[in-house]
Amino acid sequence: MRRIIVLVLCLIILLSAIEYMCRGRVPANTYLGSRNISFFSRSEVLRLLAQEANGSLRFKVRSRVYRYQYKESGIYVDINKTLNAVFSHNTKGLLPVTHSFIGSFFAQRMVVPTVSFSDLFYAKFAQTIFDISTQNNDIHVSDQTKKLLFTDNTQKYRLDPKLLKQQIVGSIGTNVVLEPVTARISDTTDASRVLSYNQRIAAITAKPVGIVLDGEKRAFSELTQRELLSIVTVSYDQKHDNLDIGVDKNKLSDIVQGKEKSLDKGGDFTLDSEFMGTQLVTMVATRFNGYTYDFVIGRLLKKPNTDGRYAQKYIEIDISQQRMYIWESGSVIATHSVSTGLYYPTPPGKYAILNKAPNAYSDIYHVWMPYWMAFYLDPKVNAYLGIHELPYWVDVTGTQIRRPSNFIGSPHTGGCVSLDVGEAQEVYNWAQVGTAVLVYE
Repeated sequence: MRRIIVLVLCLIILLSAIEYMCRGRVPANTYLGSRNISFFSRSEVLRLLAQEANGSLRFKVRSRVYRYQYKESGIYVDINKTLNAVFSHNTKGLLPVTHSFIGSFFAQRMVVPTVSFSDLFYAKFAQTIFDISTQNNDIHVSDQTKKLLFTDNTQKYRLDPKLLKQQIVGSIGTNVVLEPVTARISDTTDASRVLSYNQRIAAITAKPVGIVLDGEKRAFSELTQRELLSIVTVSYDQKHDNLDIGVDKNKLSDIVQGKEKSLDKGGDFTLDSEFMGTQLVTMVATRFNGYTYDFVIGRLLKKPNTDGRYAQKYIEIDISQQRMYIWESGSVIATHSVSTGLYYPTPPGKYAILNKAPNAYSDIYHVWMPYWMAFYLDPKVNAYLGIHELPYWVDVTGTQIRRPSNFIGSPHTGGCVSLDVGEAQEVYNWAQVGTAVLVYE
């Protein structure tokens, strides 16, 4: 009888020990995520889950790794549900739990932590743009088409929160760096701006521009689309988003010379390319802004009186045209409208620059004459005649009052040759003492 009692007591102790082990510890080969928690006690699992709940999410977008805290991103590990899942065998009877515990030595069990996602998670990752760009977009002008060429160098990506959620659920408890599915976002701002600019640039050369002689009604020639494309200049400052469109006057001059062949005005006249260039600048702006501009006026000028062989460099002034030609190496390198003598006619003749001064004063007219270049000491007035900028005088308040620019193009001086503001300085810098000056009626 005593043996039976001892055997029963031993059996009870053994069963108690087995039940304690089976119910108080995690079965063998049990993993929480990628972590082996075999034989962990309930308190140890609870502590581990608390650490995971305060953990962080790591994922890679292309080559850059981002880290977000779970709680700050609306990701919550449900500790109680996960703990119950780990110890789910405790709901069984002694024999089933013992059988399950013994069977765990021969098979792995994976417990996926229970995770919930708040609205913060969806809002955060639906709106966040991950910008890993290393260089700005490139916008430059095509030499052939004059249009802007756009290269999208931005590297901006957006995630799909639903797909990211699936990856997160399976990664809790691991050290895995997720690589979520991303969608690249194009830079529509720059692309739209370039498209708008290009449409407006294309309008400039969309159709030819007729050339009508001053005083006539029909065009005798035209600037073709190809010629317009070669004449128009386009530059773009990407930093300040500044588009500058103009006219290449040198190319225009070459094209205009070709148009002169169709003129039936004899060989003594030429088309004023400078005058036409001013109109084309207006045409460019008008068409760029969406309005119609189909014709320019062709103004005829007498050709220069010389052919460039008088000297290596010299100045030619034609009183009848109120024009100045700057000759160098046999070619006209610049032309300027001038104002010659009205109160005292500018005398025709062959002269040379006698002296120069940044600013000179006339005792006769009591005015200052910037960029002074004397070419003749006239004995009739006992004074020098010269080339200079539009003169000015200073009133009692110290204010400079300048002759108006509309004087240029017609006789208004006391014998000198006036140039407009800016142009006189160009001639002054180019000319030297001794440079020939030829004045023709």
